[in-house]
Amino acid sequence: MLYIKAMVRFEKKDYESASSLANQSLSAGFKNFRLKLVAGASAFYLQNYEQSNHHLKELLPYIAPEHPARRMLAISQLQLGLIDDISETLTDYDSTSKENAQFLSTLSYELLEVGAFEKAKEMANYAAASNGMTAEQTARAGVLKLLMNDPSGIDTLELAVQQNPELISAELALAFASIKSGDLVRATAISDKWLKEYPNNPGGYNLKATIFFKENKLAEGKAALEKSLEIEPNNVYALTQLVKLANHEKDKDLAVSLTEQALKAHPETIEVLGLYFEFHKDKDGLDVITQAQQNHAKDIKYGILLAQSLMQLEQFKQASSVLDGYDVNVKTPKRYWQLLLSANAQQADGKDLLLLLEQWHKTNAYHIEPVFLLANYWANKKAPDKALNILNDAFKNHPKNVMLHLVKMQLLLNNNDSKNAKLLFTAVEKFDLNKDLLAGIEGRILLLDKEYAAAIPKLKQQYQSQPNNINASYLAFALEANSQKGEAIKLLELHADKDRVDNKINPKMTLSLANMYLADDKNKAIAEYERLIKAVPNNVVALNNLSWLYMDQGKTTQAVAYAKQAYELAPKVPNVVDTYGQALLKSNKKGAAVQKAKEAYDLSEGKDIDIVLNFAEALLANNMNKEAQEILNEVTAVTKEQKDKKQRLLKSM
Repeated sequence: MLYIKAMVRFEKKDYESASSLANQSLSAGFKNFRLKLVAGASAFYLQNYEQSNHHLKELLPYIAPEHPARRMLAISQLQLGLIDDISETLTDYDSTSKENAQFLSTLSYELLEVGAFEKAKEMANYAAASNGMTAEQTARAGVLKLLMNDPSGIDTLELAVQQNPELISAELALAFASIKSGDLVRATAISDKWLKEYPNNPGGYNLKATIFFKENKLAEGKAALEKSLEIEPNNVYALTQLVKLANHEKDKDLAVSLTEQALKAHPETIEVLGLYFEFHKDKDGLDVITQAQQNHAKDIKYGILLAQSLMQLEQFKQASSVLDGYDVNVKTPKRYWQLLLSANAQQADGKDLLLLLEQWHKTNAYHIEPVFLLANYWANKKAPDKALNILNDAFKNHPKNVMLHLVKMQLLLNNNDSKNAKLLFTAVEKFDLNKDLLAGIEGRILLLDKEYAAAIPKLKQQYQSQPNNINASYLAFALEANSQKGEAIKLLELHADKDRVDNKINPKMTLSLANMYLADDKNKAIAEYERLIKAVPNNVVALNNLSWLYMDQGKTTQAVAYAKQAYELAPKVPNVVDTYGQALLKSNKKGAAVQKAKEAYDLSEGKDIDIVLNFAEALLANNMNKEAQEILNEVTAVTKEQKDKKQRLLKSM
């Protein structure tokens, strides 16, 4: 009885009753194909996509390729973010019919909107296989191609116009695409045609104005927009472009006046509201945006606009509160997540940014931005394995994303993973990338493999194309390692001098230069280390090395001060503790020196020869000859300096 009632209610389009009755019947154990179909279809019409997917997915093996339930299931899966399931749902789907091609084309737009680029392309290709596409469908395919950064979209739009010369939307899209690609001749021809054939349509003048602005002919562009407004007063495009022009020409009064005119004519248009607030960043402007958001409470675009406006007024808590009021799903725009992260980052008691990033990534695995942000987060936390896992998972959805390849390459190089960097390079070099960038990547891989001579020309090529501090540092490292230290120093000095002129400092490069000075010019090394710690007071390497340099000069007060700073920052690093012990010993603080020397000895587990010898020296200074003898008997000196020091210590007993 419930089964029959469910069918009747469904036929009468009473989907709520049909769904309830069908589910009751199914729960009672009545399993029937048509009943589950009613349950799934009713749920779909009620926008209960989870239940629709549950019922219809079970029926998939028994549903004909052309059955409308497949479309319902595909849309439900899209709404739930089950993008990978869509291909299976549409297996054997006939894409050659006009109706089906229209559905696939629309689905492709939806997939593109959520960031599922590869799936969108797949659906678009199916749609393009349709026989006898109308001009409108051809135009839609052309726009879709352009959205996917496929330049052949212009040719497709041109074909649509040939199919139907009266198809204004296709011709307009073709004109603006031509402007973007730099083909102003074709765009001008279209605008001239419009001015002749559609003299009462403002689009011709709007198009002409855009071309003039592209050519930097501002006066002519302004005149064209004014003519557009004569034909259709208050048309949005002309008004908003005039606002932007007035702002460009620093005529704020005119810009303000035009935004007020535009708001009066189009009080609910997002672009107009945004422009209005740009020139009314006060309570009155905020009230206008707030009212619009309240009028469109379920439209997230208005919530995003309000949140942006609140953030410009530094009302971060209120902005995050507005954003928190929306339910998120796979179709939630990227801008929502970006604002939510930014608003919380500005609050001392804001939500944990890592949790927000993870929520974004979980909600939409096709957005590439949270992938990069999470990878960067874990890389900064010295957890490269976590960062790599996130990137590797992203390749499933973005196998051809060049930035994903480059970010992974950077992570591998920074993690000294030469083996996997070389494997990835074979994929990276297949992209149409700048040859200098590729040379730089190859040079860094060669650096990791210690093939310095081969790395130098590659790194030099990248440096000559982009002579910045980072590229200079890599090239200098290769030069120094290849026994070309003089050239390395000259290169780094050149950049250091430029930085001094601009009163800047690059910590990594300054540290490299100071380290190179160590052997040959200790005074220059001291100067560079001193510059570095002024900018980065907690640089342990610089503090530690300064202590040794001042010890060599007999300036024990400075040596102890710097060694103490380094020790406080890194009390578990054996070499740092050892330096502190030596500085104390040089300043005749023997008791404290032997304590630090023992700390260093214990931390290194007696495996560092220099630390062992320094410990023995501190023991002898404290008349602990027996302990020193035992230590010296156990150590095997290797270098000449170590052997000389061991003999000197033995003789001093």
